Amino acid sequence: MFGSSAKTTPNKFLDEAYLLGQTIAQKGYTCVNGGGMYGVMGAVNRGVKNQDGKIVGVIHEMWVVDIKVDSGISELIVTRGNDLNERKQGLFDQSDCFIIMPGNVTILYC
Repeated sequence: MFGSSAKTTPNKFLDEAYLLGQTIAQKGYTCVNGGGMYGVMGAVNRGVKNQDGKIVGVIHEMWVVDIKVDSGISELIVTRGNDLNERKQGLFDQSDCFIIMPGNVTILYC
């Protein structure tokens, strides 16, 4: 799942993201994303966690300090490198399907 991690994300996007997270978990899927706590990424993670689902966070080593113990992340994959290309590759490698939430549009690629 690709989506914002901004603290300023409007509630209407957060509400839909939370419902998406619940649905992902209810269907038995693992949610793979950047492991963020805020924005739509955080809302999806809270929805997954609320349904006892599995979350795999793929994060660059420079952001490991942002992960909290109670975030609900089941597995954390830490990438390295001078840019975020390794992180993006890690997200692709762990995923079978992509949900992209840019603003008010949700696009599902499978």
